[in-house]
Amino acid sequence: KYVRYYVANMKLHQLRPYEPSYMENIVAACALVGRTRTAYHYLLQMQRQGFSNDLSQNPDTESIRNTEV
Repeated sequence: KYVRYYVANMKLHQLRPYEPSYMENIVAACALVGRTRTAYHYLLQMQRQGFSNDLSQNPDTESIRNTEV
């Protein structure tokens, strides 16, 4: 279920690479399926584009909140 969510948002992100909501969805989906490295990649990409994201507001990102990064 979450893999399909991840794939759908990746396709949307390819169509609109600077849309922050798609990147937030990718981060959440990655956290749900255990792809922390990919989640961190998109968080860093969002930061470089000037977006800020509060992970504590999204319950789906709980697995990546208290990590070293």
